[in-house]
Amino acid sequence: RITPEFLGKGLASLPDDVLAIIMELAAEPLERSTMRVQDLAEVSRRFRAIALKLPRIWCAVSSNTHSPEQALIYLERSRNKGLHVSFQELYNPHHSRDLLRALIPFASQWRSFSYTGYYPPTHPSGVTEHRIPLQLPRLEHLSVRTDMHHVYREYSMPNLRSATFIHIIPVPFSSTLTHLAVKLDSLVDGGLWDIDGLRRFLRSTPLLVELRLLFESELHTLVCDLLDPEVLLPELKTLSIAIACDHEEDSEGDWELATDFLKTIRAPSLTPEGAEDQEGTV
Repeated sequence: RITPEFLGKGLASLPDDVLAIIMELAAEPLERSTMRVQDLAEVSRRFRAIALKLPRIWCAVSSNTHSPEQALIYLERSRNKGLHVSFQELYNPHHSRDLLRALIPFASQWRSFSYTGYYPPTHPSGVTEHRIPLQLPRLEHLSVRTDMHHVYREYSMPNLRSATFIHIIPVPFSSTLTHLAVKLDSLVDGGLWDIDGLRRFLRSTPLLVELRLLFESELHTLVCDLLDPEVLLPELKTLSIAIACDHEEDSEGDWELATDFLKTIRAPSLTPEGAEDQEGTV
């Protein structure tokens, strides 16, 4: 019979290296900030001793879960493995400011950075600490939500390889991207997305091998004004498309549909196996 006492003896009988593997698995995903690592370290003295020997589990910090003091402790315990930093401006701007003030001096150690940009810099709740030319030599992934000021353009990110943009069409800023995800929701008051802006951005990413597009509702965009709308992605090998809406696309309106946009993408390296077409209605 499995009892708490039996389980306790079972853990006690495990060698440290096996328990370390279990703790790393329990802390996953390691790039996403939670307090799970802290909880593991507080189970017992043995757990704490092992956790402190696992720098990879201390690499993720967020304004949602960490105070500046906790973030600096995680920085020390990560032992130069690189930080995954995120903040949410909308819900806790004060925490976001404090976290960034503590961590920006160590920006050279950031491996990923995720931020939102709901407010203009002059708004009382606007976070401005990251609106500087950050030097991010180790950054591999960037995630941006609703930053209409495109703050990321000022960053130096020579090793950036992947990016995610949510509710924003990015502007050209990096030619090193190999993986890109874009998620577009409906604009308020029936606004139209500038789909030509997305075309211009994709043209600036010649090394792209994976592109994931998620249109949360029927995609209404400004009509294409480019003389040549074709987008050539010579290295693209994976293309994932998801269109979620509650009715069929209306082709009678004065807008370009998602299907019209997709027809202009040229990917000579893409095979049928690499195309994940999830277009439809839900």
